[in-house]
Amino acid sequence: MKGTFYAVGVGPGDPELITVKAQRILALCSVVAVPVSGSARNIASAAAGNSLNGKKILHYDFPMTNDVQTLMKSHEDTADAIAELLDEGMDTAFITIGDPSIYSTAMYIYDILAARGYKVQMIPGVPSFCGAAASLGIPLCLGDEQVCIIPASCGDETERESYVTKIFMKPGKSASENKDGFLKTGAMIVADATMETEKIYRNGDENTVNPGYLSIMIMKEKRRMME
Repeated sequence: MKGTFYAVGVGPGDPELITVKAQRILALCSVVAVPVSGSARNIASAAAGNSLNGKKILHYDFPMTNDVQTLMKSHEDTADAIAELLDEGMDTAFITIGDPSIYSTAMYIYDILAARGYKVQMIPGVPSFCGAAASLGIPLCLGDEQVCIIPASCGDETERESYVTKIFMKPGKSASENKDGFLKTGAMIVADATMETEKIYRNGDENTVNPGYLSIMIMKEKRRMME
């Protein structure tokens, strides 16, 4: 019998925020696949905490590039390697920070393996922007308010007033290059949300803005913030 592939969300970084189900799935898997994207520290492994103890850990490198062909090859190569494990009957978990349904490399592998006929399952996790909101002590939306999630690399192309809250994923470089603009908007940034290295930039309190790679920017209309 072939193994099952699990895309497992391990939460925003704090090991106490991994779900009970994620822990159970990791406990039953023979192998845990860990993505590596050039970062010296592996956030997903740290977020999984003790759930990885005694597990066979395999690291898969994903290049930091926007070249579609390079990325597709990387995804196919990883899927090939994991397929070999599944063919041997090994249940395999691919861990990802936050939730696998939100900008996760795990879902590319998930889709490839599903198309090949393998049994796949997604295990949700606490999204990073929810961890950031908790650290800031603010709601992301109330009543009939709408939320828009935007990759920071795309810029702010959503000027519609219906979006009371805008969440920018990984705005580190743009925030550093446009510090004055960031401060004028009243935006809030949480770097390394829920982790020991967490840092908050809010309402111009900081003299410098250099949040780093794993950061979340949240912009809310001031009128709603004051209600």
